[in-house]
Amino acid sequence: MKDVVALITGGASGIGANTAEMIIKNGGKVIISDINLQGKQVADKLGDNASFFQTDVTSEKSVDETLEFIKNKYGKLNVLINCAGLVGEGTIYDFKNNKPHSLDEFKKMFEVDTFGTFNVMTRSIGLMKETVPDEDGYRGVIINIGSVDGLGAGHQYLAYGASKAAVMSMTETSARHLACVGIRVVAIAPSIIKTPLLDDLTEDELVSYTNEQMFPVRPGKMDEVSHLIKCIIENNFINAEIIRLDAGHLKAIRIIFKQEATLEEIVTFTITTIEANMKDVIALVTGGASGMGEATVKMIVSNGGKAVIADINPQGHALANELGKNVLFHQTDVTSEDSVDEAIKFTKDNFGKLNVVVNCAGIFGLGKIYDFDNNTPQSLDNCKKFFEVNTFGTINVMARSIGLMKDNQPDEGGQRGVIINIGSVAGFSAGPGLFAYGASKAAVHSLTESTARHVACLGIRVVGIAPGLTDTPMMNILPSQIRDVVTDNMLFPRRLGQPDDITHCIKFIIENKFINAEIIRLDGGFRSSNK
Repeated sequence: MKDVVALITGGASGIGANTAEMIIKNGGKVIISDINLQGKQVADKLGDNASFFQTDVTSEKSVDETLEFIKNKYGKLNVLINCAGLVGEGTIYDFKNNKPHSLDEFKKMFEVDTFGTFNVMTRSIGLMKETVPDEDGYRGVIINIGSVDGLGAGHQYLAYGASKAAVMSMTETSARHLACVGIRVVAIAPSIIKTPLLDDLTEDELVSYTNEQMFPVRPGKMDEVSHLIKCIIENNFINAEIIRLDAGHLKAIRIIFKQEATLEEIVTFTITTIEANMKDVIALVTGGASGMGEATVKMIVSNGGKAVIADINPQGHALANELGKNVLFHQTDVTSEDSVDEAIKFTKDNFGKLNVVVNCAGIFGLGKIYDFDNNTPQSLDNCKKFFEVNTFGTINVMARSIGLMKDNQPDEGGQRGVIINIGSVAGFSAGPGLFAYGASKAAVHSLTESTARHVACLGIRVVGIAPGLTDTPMMNILPSQIRDVVTDNMLFPRRLGQPDDITHCIKFIIENKFINAEIIRLDGGFRSSNK
């Protein structure tokens, strides 16, 4: 983070100001770009590594002047965070007053939220592409703040939802275009976030606006957004992705916003660092003897937590012995109820509780639905074996872990634990050769969200990760030509994922309590071909 030189639009208040402080606290430099002159007080408060430049994001000339200022003062730009935007209500037709929505008011929302974002993105690329690339060819990242309303707005947010949908669309298309110069583009889609704009709402009003969330049932915190921004900056394998940060929100909410915050509210913000005490983690990691599971166990232990390796492979014994007293091994068949029950009891007897489950156990293999060369269908038994481990094994461990997790004493926010399921990008759109594997992982994605809805009342979150092709022993069966096809269909970086890419995301999920019922693609912007 010490190499970060970040331009933050809308940086004078709210999420933008909070993000600026996060970057400064981690050793980076920020340029607060805002039409509001109060941004100068924010920059002064943050110290020598923060600057302010008054900017109208809707003006090409104003944005160009901002970028010239950055180049002259810092010499480069490698992070752009687009927080500038308007929020407002409005239905397509006012039945009470019998009049349609004003076209000018509709366009006003797009002028800032959509066209302003586009304007800053397109004019920043020229400076970002001059950055000296790192060993992966990486030059920088653009992070756009969208909204869950852009994924399905309530009728009260016609223009706002549409303008944010456009932002999220341009995020993915821009990522495809900029991959060739080593620039990633990612978006965050938050739900209601507690910023100064919401300070005039009563506690009862906030409760009514958040009652469609799963868990936690509260507004998001600004530092939860900036925590996700830090994760995106650090993890080069996140690209062309829209990440929901909404506590598993069910539908759009209706909010009445204050029009503006006072100077005192803006410059007296504080950031509460989200670094969940990993020393409190007691994790059950299935498939923990090798690959992603092994890397996850090592990450947890290196951060002070404890882990039980639950794997059918006895080599987990050696790994546990290597990692010390905070790691134990229990030979476990995830497809067996009795075996999983024994692993859960073992965890309770040795560590007293269980608050994190990471389901890494799985099998991988190739196979099309029909073999035209040999004129034979795929074996039903072969198809079922993928589901037996990948799908039924995951649900078996989830179901049997909940009984122990729900006995945990909840923290101050009501959380008792988190379940993290490893899915796959093949679960979204698998090539023909991954017919059964892709279907088994699609089922994992589905049960992740449905389980999150069911266990929210207990304060247990459920989140999925959908990695692309990752360099683990399980993938050794793939011939080099298939690996080449996969990397050819990636945006950036064009390499196989590494286990550390996954564990970085797992640590983020454990720490950030506002992420729930979400599947995070971690695939370098990979999209499956038809071959």
